[in-house]
Formats: sequence, structure tokens, C-alpha cells
Amino acid sequence: MANDKSYKLAKKIYDSQICKMLEATQIFGVQLQNGEIAYCLSNLYDDERSSFEVYIGDSAFNDFRMFEFERFKESENENFIRQKSCKYLNLYFVAKEDLTDFELAEKKDFSRRNKIQFRGKNSQPRFLQCKPFFADEPISDAKDEEILQLAMEALLEVHDRFDNLPRGIDFTPQFPLRRKFPVLEPTETGFQWHMKNLPPLRHISYPAPKLSSADFNELKKLPKKLDIPAEIFVVPYILHDSDDDKFKYSTMLMLIDLQANKNINTTPSMEYFSKPEELLKNFVEILKQRVLLPKKIIVRNERSYQFFEDFCDKLEIELCEVENIEDMNLLEDTLVAHIKENFGSDGIKFFTEILGTIFNNTPENAKRKLFPKYEDFLRQMLDDDDCPIELKQKVAEIFNA
Repeated sequence: MANDKSYKLAKKIYDSQICKMLEATQIFGVQLQNGEIAYCLSNLYDDERSSFEVYIGDSAFNDFRMFEFERFKESENENFIRQKSCKYLNLYFVAKEDLTDFELAEKKDFSRRNKIQFRGKNSQPRFLQCKPFFADEPISDAKDEEILQLAMEALLEVHDRFDNLPRGIDFTPQFPLRRKFPVLEPTETGFQWHMKNLPPLRHISYPAPKLSSADFNELKKLPKKLDIPAEIFVVPYILHDSDDDKFKYSTMLMLIDLQANKNINTTPSMEYFSKPEELLKNFVEILKQRVLLPKKIIVRNERSYQFFEDFCDKLEIELCEVENIEDMNLLEDTLVAHIKENFGSDGIKFFTEILGTIFNNTPENAKRKLFPKYEDFLRQMLDDDDCPIELKQKVAEIFNA
């Protein structure tokens, strides 16, 4: 729930048009009371919707920098995953119809009490917290709102001083982000400006599950027979997780059986960041069913490398990172194209097909755990009058299994 101060600052920012004046590479920082820096930048989406993003601390900003630094080298889905791995606060100006019912009611209440209206194209403010692999949500933490408000005040200071910067302050766009940047330190009378070195880029630490002793003891007896290309894949569609009533992105392992020349069906997880062991356990069960271990696991990125590192180290399996895996490229492109070209924004149909395959190839104990996470989502499918009958039949099969 945003308070009046947030709305008043947002109104001033929208009227100033500062978010559209700044380039995304014009980074500035705000000194926080605990010594951390809140890194601030503006983005303009589709030349219409402006966004003011605040990354709290060096680690959060490092994730963003790695995304920006690598975005022109990676596939579309890899860029999507990197972007959704970032954590930040966001003041986002949108159209009225993009507000939730709660946000609309809150904004109307503010306008009525303060006699302040938000008029203009994409003038409606949203105050969001963006967490890795979660849907964006309204800011709920009072400390986060205070940090965003301080950053918004600093942004207005940037607007007021934009054509008359303090001596020694360099605010020119920079890409890649490698040198000094301006930092605004709040004082009793406003802000004090100074230049600061950007922290060095660091490799990102991704979830790295540990192989349990019990699974190790079972797996070490299995023969090593084939090479398996493998990758962490984030499905670009939001699902509702009934366990914690949150909307998240589902994650699954892409695995290729090179001998059979086909992909290996795996069970998705909504807990890649908090419980990566779920995905690893699914991989372990697949190996037990097939009564074999891979001689080599081949990955395309650091995220997947860190995921399998402990597993391969304990079982003395070669882990190899390469820039390109032809079969994996094809599988990724096929999945992404399937979503975009065949179903557009209607991910319900896509997930019906995916879930039909998953549920038909998932052990019963895993299926019982998995099903509640998707039950509400699947029931929406049955209630959708526009859903083709053959797809409804697939969903009905899942309910009756």
C-alpha cells in the first residue's frame, strides 16, 4: 500500500518528464543510512511507458549490469531469464487500465483527499517490488517504500540540476558501465553530490543444490553411459503458486537424450531460487528410472554449470560448458516460438500441452505434490469458453488421472 508521499512524488516526476529525459545508461546513486548505495536509472519502454528503477546494494546492481553487459550476446530466452533474475524497486508509469483494482481504488482515494489528478498518457504510477522469478507486486515493506521515496526525491534533484550540475560531476551516458558515477547524499538541506567509482563486475552466484548422501549412495552404483546436454529453462509465463499465494515463473530442466535424439521430460518447479533441490531431485529420479549416469553433462551457461557442479563433482562426472549446443538451441527456440507464434499471450493453451506431457511422465509421488500448484490454473482452462474442446479434454485427463 503506497502512502500519500509516494503519490505526490510520483506526480512531480511525471510532470517533470525527467524519466524520458534520462538515458538508461545515465546511472546515479543515492547514499543510504546503512552505507549502501541505491543505484538508480530510468527506462523508456516502447517510447511510451517510463520506468524508474532502484537497485539496492552492490549485489542487486551487479545482476542488472551483467544483464545489460551480456544482453546483445545471448538468446532471447536467456535475456529474459537474466532480466527476471534481477531484484529492484520500480516506479512504473502506465495506462489506467493497467492498474489493479486495488491500485485504482488507492489512487482514487488519494486524488479525492488531496485534490491531485493524474492526467496524460501513461501517467498512472505503480510502486512495485521486483524479485527474481516472481511477478511484480506492489511494495509491501515500509523500508522499501522509504528507499524508493528517497530515490524519487533524488531524481527530482537531478531534474532541477540537470542543466547546471555541480562542479566536477559527470553525468554523461556510459556503456558499458565501467567508470565513475554521481552519488547524491541526503543532507538536512537537500543533497550533496560527489563522484564514486562503480564497483567491479562480479560473476553471479546462482542456486547450486547439493546432492544428498542417500542419492549419492544409490547413484554411484549406476553405469555411466551417455552425454547429456542440460539447461535450466524458465518458462516465460506466470503461474499461481497455491502454497504461498504468489505468482511466479516456473522453471524446468531441459535435457536431451543424444542417443534417442529427443528431449527428456522433466517436472517443473516454482522454487528454483529457494529450493533448487526440487529440480535436482527430479533429475536424480530420471537417472534412477533409466538405471544409468551420464558420462558427461554439457551446459551452455554459468547458471546451469553451477546447478550441476556439486552433483558432477561428487559422482566424478565431467561437466563441460560450451557456447553452443545445437540440439539445445533447437529445443529452446522451439519452446519459445511455440509460446509466441502459436498461442501469443494465451499461455493457458501452451501449459495445457506441457502439463499433459509432464503429468503423463511424472512418478505418482511427485505428481501428488505437483498437482495442487497447478489446480486453480487448470480449472480456469475448463471454464474457458474459448478453449478448444481437444485441449479441455487434455485437462480433464489430468484431473481424472
